[in-house]
Amino acid sequence: MCAHYKYTRGGLRVAVGISGGWLTTAQETAAIGEYFDKLRDEAPVQRTSTVAGPKAASASGDNTGSPPAGELVDIFPGDMAELLIVEDGKRKIVPSKYGLVPPWVPKGKKKPLVLYNCRDDSLNGGTMKPSFRDPFLRRRGIAAVSVIEENMGNHLWLEIRHSLKGQDFFVASIYNYPHELSDSVTHAFITTTPNEKIAPYHDRMPVILGKDEVPIWIDPETPVPVLLSLLKPCPVEWIGPITERQDEPPRRKKKQGDLDFD
Repeated sequence: MCAHYKYTRGGLRVAVGISGGWLTTAQETAAIGEYFDKLRDEAPVQRTSTVAGPKAASASGDNTGSPPAGELVDIFPGDMAELLIVEDGKRKIVPSKYGLVPPWVPKGKKKPLVLYNCRDDSLNGGTMKPSFRDPFLRRRGIAAVSVIEENMGNHLWLEIRHSLKGQDFFVASIYNYPHELSDSVTHAFITTTPNEKIAPYHDRMPVILGKDEVPIWIDPETPVPVLLSLLKPCPVEWIGPITERQDEPPRRKKKQGDLDFD
């Protein structure tokens, strides 16, 4: 599921600004606005990330520049999107590339891993995969997704939106800071078993959180048992009508293999 997704440019900023408790001061809200104004005004080929994590480096955007706030943006693997994180005790929205890159190359491979999805059952106890362990325990974020799209083959696409018009899905994610194998923040979605509305189409779905669960997920101090309790299908009522679209898939920057929420 989800060969790509769409997000509304600046949607996270709006959600953060209207959700009491997400930001503690008006100054932080204003700082987020200034941050995205800066991104939009910078040179289109190269954008500099303000993330101050280990090996912090420049985050490359696409060659078309930053889309204006409110615009619906297609996100394919390798594209930059917005991610809500906690850094130095403050909640921030940072540019992040879709596809988590661990800081090592697997034995026998020449290229680093790029992981788009993390199964919830790979985060439980002794079965926790090394690629996901540190991000899950230390670096959790939220991606605001306006439309989930799934390529069913033969140019048939499914479009999944929230049941409330204009409401985004808040997808539980994990991320890595820039390192020697990646020049930007990178993220992956957490997936779980589907609810009754998604099950006829797919055997996995993203972990979609409620607004009251978002601060719990991104809080670095949240205990692991509490985190694991959030990894479940969202209520059916949150999923709007699932529509089918028969046409060519949206633009890709480069050829990508089929993706899946595994």
